[in-house]
Amino acid sequence: MARRAGGEGSPKKNTSLNLVTGFFHYLRDEQEAVQKRTFTKWINSHLAKRVPPLVVTDLFEDIKDGVMLLALLEVLSGQTLPCEPGKKLKRIHWVANIGTALNFLEGRKSAYRGSPIKLVNINSTDIVDGRAVNCIGVDVDNHPLFPD
Repeated sequence: MARRAGGEGSPKKNTSLNLVTGFFHYLRDEQEAVQKRTFTKWINSHLAKRVPPLVVTDLFEDIKDGVMLLALLEVLSGQTLPCEPGKKLKRIHWVANIGTALNFLEGRKSAYRGSPIKLVNINSTDIVDGRAVNCIGVDVDNHPLFPD
């Protein structure tokens, strides 16, 4: 049986589908990049208040060990949090630091809503592994935990 032009499996239809799929991937990647830049600027604006100040250059790499994230939470909350500092930390220390930060956030009362904050689908290993969606999901500003 002969295929009709433009029918299922035609190169033209597959090309159109690939273009649409590619465009959606591009939009998703662009949105992620905008969120990453915005969150990095927001973090740096708060870490600049710290003594000594810290700077995040690559969001997904710089928060992997939990040190920057804990420093941010200290600046925002005014509390001192336990942290495993140092350049030669192992993965287990990174997971512990991120776990400390997530435990600190979990259950705290939202400054805007007054209800406890719930962290959904975010765990220490996702952030340590640099999974972008989960790193941005820790966006304290969106939860909202602390008023600016």
